[in-house]
Amino acid sequence: METERYPTNFRFTSDMGRFKQCVDAAKDMLDSQELFLLFGGKNNCKFSTKLDSEEYGKRYADLEFSEFRAILEDEVSVIIVQNIVEPDLEEPSLEKYLNNTGVDRDKIKEILSEKLEKRSYVKEVLMEPGMESRYWMKQESLNPKLSSLDYELNRLMFEDNTDALYATIQIYTARILEEEGMPRMFMGETDRKSVCFVCDKQDLEYMIEFLKEIKERM
Repeated sequence: METERYPTNFRFTSDMGRFKQCVDAAKDMLDSQELFLLFGGKNNCKFSTKLDSEEYGKRYADLEFSEFRAILEDEVSVIIVQNIVEPDLEEPSLEKYLNNTGVDRDKIKEILSEKLEKRSYVKEVLMEPGMESRYWMKQESLNPKLSSLDYELNRLMFEDNTDALYATIQIYTARILEEEGMPRMFMGETDRKSVCFVCDKQDLEYMIEFLKEIKERM
């Protein structure tokens, strides 16, 4: 279905074949731990990939990296949340929206059918046991949640002309996670906090080993 046949601001406009290519590639990358699915933060659902465009292109030449990322962010991540929050897959609100935008009945049926197929494919290929629990744990826990991570690399020069490379790492937490596109003034009191610390390479190696131990015990 051509993009212009969709109503304005409708996000699920990718070709079905290319959408499924994106989902299949995402599943392959998740299994090989080259793609991570994160809940919370500025997006309810976010993907982070370890592959750059060149590495991606060597393995998934049929779908360009930019298109893969766009479909993943604009459609797949949203559908995952929809499948968790509205597991029946039926969308009466979407049908009402399409009716209100003046789309004719035949096109409405076509769009609803296509959206249902996309949601079903994501549920079948990407949705794994425990994913719903991960999502609701982040949404409903009273404890602060990880909101985002940031870092900056710096080099410190000493008087004897030696230098040291270090990283400034900042961790953000919030009691209520922000939603993409939602102005902060409408989010209420999120109790957002941050902690910032400096570490060198040895510190990072220690932290990595510590986190690996936690992961293994989980």
